Amino acid sequence: MFERIKTIAEGHSVRESSPSEASRVSPSHLNWIERLLSESPASLQDISLGESREGKLTLEWQSVFQGVGTAYFRTDRGIIAICLLLHGRFPASERAAIEAVHQAVQSVRTRSGSFDLVRKHSGRPLQAIILMDDASGLETQALTEYWSDCLALAYFSLLAVSFPESDIAASALPRATAV
Repeated sequence: MFERIKTIAEGHSVRESSPSEASRVSPSHLNWIERLLSESPASLQDISLGESREGKLTLEWQSVFQGVGTAYFRTDRGIIAICLLLHGRFPASERAAIEAVHQAVQSVRTRSGSFDLVRKHSGRPLQAIILMDDASGLETQALTEYWSDCLALAYFSLLAVSFPESDIAASALPRATAV
């Protein structure tokens, strides 16, 4: 499976949770995300993920560095959360991705604390959810975490197939089933 940390941009850890929580993901949502990632990851731009009291939640996916996926979650207020998916096989790519994302959002409203936590966390594969501030409503945070779980399960599952010699056993990850 994978490890998960969730932080607020100021750098304190909100929670580290067990990967078994990700089993709450709908198989149809997992199948949809997995299909988009495998067939056309570039199409994961401005994808509507649902509505909350704070407005429409959208996803922007980037995977510029090998073994690293980055998801930006937005509402009408702008970026509300970032999810970094770090596979563990490409440490140089991970360092470069963390730095690039940190630089990209540094001027928004974050300090380096949460990125320091991600850099220091040794467990891999890792899903790191960085909330830009704690002002997002609980409903929006829950929706963001749910879709982040979908992405993590799909992404790490696809990487397990691409890199079968890695620490991630493909059979250990839940697979989407057609419904």
